[in-house]
Amino acid sequence: GGSTPNYNGKTFNGAFCTAVFGGVDLLLGNATIENGAVIDALALFGGVDIKLPDNVNVETSTLPIFGGTGVAKNRTFNESNPTVFVNAVCIFGGVDIK
Repeated sequence: GGSTPNYNGKTFNGAFCTAVFGGVDLLLGNATIENGAVIDALALFGGVDIKLPDNVNVETSTLPIFGGTGVAKNRTFNESNPTVFVNAVCIFGGVDIK
């Protein structure tokens, strides 16, 4: 099973996403991101996909146990953009940030 929270046109200041033997697609591509927003993600035998707007900085902190976190390579830091902090625990699972 899975979940697809969509923040299209909404203000986003943070979330907690849990994927256990399933997946979460967090759709933030058309959201207004507040600076300092925090996403706590747990991927246990599952996956969390986070779609962010292009004008957002990303900082990650990951505890990987047979899993990991991936960030799209086309992201560059810009001081004038809001920063999202992603704290991930990946146990036989993964968190992908696009």
